[in-house]
Amino acid sequence: MRLVVLAVLAIWGTTSGIAQSSNIRAWAMDQTDSYPVVLGTSEWVLVGTAFGENFEEDYSGKISLENLLLQSLLRISSCDRPKVAVYSGGDSSDIAGMKRVMNTFLTSGHITSFDLTTVSTSVPLHVSLYDLVQYDVVVLDPPTCKGPDWQFIITEDSQHALARYLENGGRIVASAYLFVYWVAYPSGEKALYNKDLSALLFDGARPDLEEFSPKAISKFYLGNDETFLTLDGAFRPTEPKDPLFHSFWKLVLPIKE
Repeated sequence: MRLVVLAVLAIWGTTSGIAQSSNIRAWAMDQTDSYPVVLGTSEWVLVGTAFGENFEEDYSGKISLENLLLQSLLRISSCDRPKVAVYSGGDSSDIAGMKRVMNTFLTSGHITSFDLTTVSTSVPLHVSLYDLVQYDVVVLDPPTCKGPDWQFIITEDSQHALARYLENGGRIVASAYLFVYWVAYPSGEKALYNKDLSALLFDGARPDLEEFSPKAISKFYLGNDETFLTLDGAFRPTEPKDPLFHSFWKLVLPIKE
């Protein structure tokens, strides 16, 4: 049974379509404090940007985003030093970037262990509940999905295994790029996919493809007013343009009657 975290931020609860009784909190807002870009409960965290693709290069915003991932892992884990399963997509540099960051968490003593598995169109994510329950936290980190060959494919059985994993006390940290797919690259035509995961794992939360920010400003569980930067936030002080490969998407829930 999911634990209920009370009191959604009043300043955006009604305008974003998130019911006042929701168990979801805004863990971080956009740089203007207008809409959430990181949502979290006691069971999962949905982050409006990608991790691996922001970790592939050593840029000025990378450390802040590493901190966002680490804080998310530790905040929802039921133990002090979690065992982590990472399912990562993208090219070799994206995978290597994520692996380097997880190794940093391991050597610094923040986590007990991690296993990293690459997911692609040719090698979909295919796991059972038996596979998942070995880990305290699962990280789902798709690429920014630059065209059909970069989709983060999760089999139907695996989607239900992830849902059962949550029901059995598991925890998930995921990138909102699970839902963002470029139909045509690099023209910027985009759409939502993996739609079933929204209701199955994240209580209906998903990105709004019309709103984005290069920066996330932390709230509540992540501390107050800490700034997390994507690659766009580090290198481009103005709003990034489409195709927005390194931005924080606005996150929303279906409007409840």
